[in-house]
Amino acid sequence: MCLDELQEAYSALSERSPVIILGDFNAKIAGPRANVNLDQRASMLGELLSENSLISINMQSFCTGPVNTFYAYTGGPQTPIDHIVVPTELMYIIHSAEVIDDNPLNVSDHHPVVCLLAIDLPSQPAANPPIRRPAWNKALQNGSIKDYTHAVSNSLWGKQLPALDCDREDIEHLTDIITMALTMAASDCLPVRHFRRYLRPYWKEQVKDFHDLMLSYRHKWILDGRPRGMTYTSFRDYKKSKDKFRAAMKEAAALYETEHFNNLDKLYDIDQKTFWALLNNRNKKSHISTISVSGNHTTDSLEICHALADHMKTIFSKGVDDHFDQNFKDHLEGRVAELKHCTSNKIIDVKCLLTSQSEVSKLCKSLKNNKACGFDGIYYEHLKHGGSTLHYYLSELFNRIITTGSIPSQWKKGIIIPIFKGGGKPRTSPDSYRGVTLLPVMSKLFEQVIANRIPQFQDSTDFLILCNAASRKASRRLFMHHSSFRRQSTTTRNGMTL
Repeated sequence: MCLDELQEAYSALSERSPVIILGDFNAKIAGPRANVNLDQRASMLGELLSENSLISINMQSFCTGPVNTFYAYTGGPQTPIDHIVVPTELMYIIHSAEVIDDNPLNVSDHHPVVCLLAIDLPSQPAANPPIRRPAWNKALQNGSIKDYTHAVSNSLWGKQLPALDCDREDIEHLTDIITMALTMAASDCLPVRHFRRYLRPYWKEQVKDFHDLMLSYRHKWILDGRPRGMTYTSFRDYKKSKDKFRAAMKEAAALYETEHFNNLDKLYDIDQKTFWALLNNRNKKSHISTISVSGNHTTDSLEICHALADHMKTIFSKGVDDHFDQNFKDHLEGRVAELKHCTSNKIIDVKCLLTSQSEVSKLCKSLKNNKACGFDGIYYEHLKHGGSTLHYYLSELFNRIITTGSIPSQWKKGIIIPIFKGGGKPRTSPDSYRGVTLLPVMSKLFEQVIANRIPQFQDSTDFLILCNAASRKASRRLFMHHSSFRRQSTTTRNGMTL
């Protein structure tokens, strides 16, 4: 960007709010920390800064770290060309500034410039703590899964169970006890998966070897007192190893890209379906970067979240739409009336619907791995490896829900994931996203228990006979919520959190 474009952009943006400029200016800026010789480029930049009352933060006396931000590997110039530039009127919000001297993961010739701002932000609602995902494969390998099972059993052992015809508070309390036992045992016994952002698909053994070598030379350089200059052996070895690591990483990345595109080229001729699946997956955005709210586009993640939440609430709220098919509405109401009539006079013995520890254990063994959890952070693996004591308490909880018809409030909450509908729809419109709700896995296990009882109930009622074969599977879940728990005033999916 030339200076004229920078001036034009700054003038336009500064009319709305104060502007902070940061990056590689490729020019020196004078300041209290250093008297630098200004060439023609630096003089022109200095005039622009002076006209707009802008100053460089990292050239002020309170900034710590080295003055120079660019160090050439080949022993070339060392210059302060990277800056955070702010208006003088904003100096009161500057808390501290630092040029980071060295970082093992920084493979650039430039040192990072960090500035801490003291800004009064409007109060935000408290966010849910991040979900800690256990490393289940690692736990199975090192044997900590046995410690987890033992901890769950110890936490639940001896807990008094309420009567079968207990009230809602007792069911809530029992659900909390089981959830707490699972989360505490996992926190105490299981390793956690950590996201290592420096890893890439091309991070193979050769790249790792160069990285380890660089770290060893860096350690020697630190022990030598962090000297600077190619005349120092420790500094020279460290910089050369860092240069080799960067070259190896670039070479591995280029090789990975070449192999990837070669595979795509071969697939184009022999399997176009897989070709387009891989290509679309490569180009697919993993997050929503922009959304339109009341005609205005926003890129703020919190505002995007609120906009989608409001959209989902509108979808799931009762309302009157003037544009609907009256014949289809009458048909649905008639079908619902039929279903109510065929089930209203049926007397079912609740005892035949109760489950057992052995059934719950069998269902837990069949649960799939690596599936998403609900807002409570409980995965299927928590239930699979919880042990016989956990399965006993789950069966007792399910029996009390079946007897009373009361669903725990935790099971009425879910995490809504917006999925783009595709089909050429605008990505900035909330209407272009379909909500998929992640429910607590204990509620899904309970649904499987109820689904196992549908066949025996089908023999004693005409409920499913009214449905065609294609919709009977869906009717089982409808039956569970509409018939068995018709005493429940709210459904298990009326709560939504983003």
